[in-house]
Amino acid sequence: MSNKPLRDGNDVSWLPWARPGDNQGQSGACSVFAVANCMEIILEDEISDQTCLDAYYDYKRAENQSGVGLYIPEAFAACQRAHIVPAEFKLFEEHDLRNLFRAPMVATYALTVGWTHTNSAGCVDHKEKSRWAEHAEAVVAKGTIGKPPAEQHIVWIENSWGNSQGYHGFEVMLESFHKQHVTSLWQIRMAA
Repeated sequence: MSNKPLRDGNDVSWLPWARPGDNQGQSGACSVFAVANCMEIILEDEISDQTCLDAYYDYKRAENQSGVGLYIPEAFAACQRAHIVPAEFKLFEEHDLRNLFRAPMVATYALTVGWTHTNSAGCVDHKEKSRWAEHAEAVVAKGTIGKPPAEQHIVWIENSWGNSQGYHGFEVMLESFHKQHVTSLWQIRMAA
């Protein structure tokens, strides 16, 4: 990976290398798309929607899985089998966004209806609290906006619901909302 994130203090952004616009449709392959979105930034190469869908369905068939979706470690394995993730990369569980400067992250969130009601800037509706599903996305930036004392820490995520969702395929949320709704957090990087 030759690119390094844009940094300003604790602010970190992989946005210039992200390739939003993927659309998983109704497949349930969000975790594979999230892993692939991270790899697009790490490898600086585009991975097609069809490649992601093939990796998802091939893994489900090979593992004789029914139902919808994969956990992140399963999606990582599916992406390694499909050569989306090279063998020298490993999956590491994270507990916060502290290591975002090393590589983008894969997060699973407990969704609320507010995720489908983003404003034109891509901000998730924080008022809606009822949870209805889980969804995986790539975390590609975190930082601050505004001036003290109104400073707010925000998190940028790359979704797999197409360019019409959020702000051209990105969504943003307050970091406090991220912490409240994130159910798992992972990072793909070369083993040390």
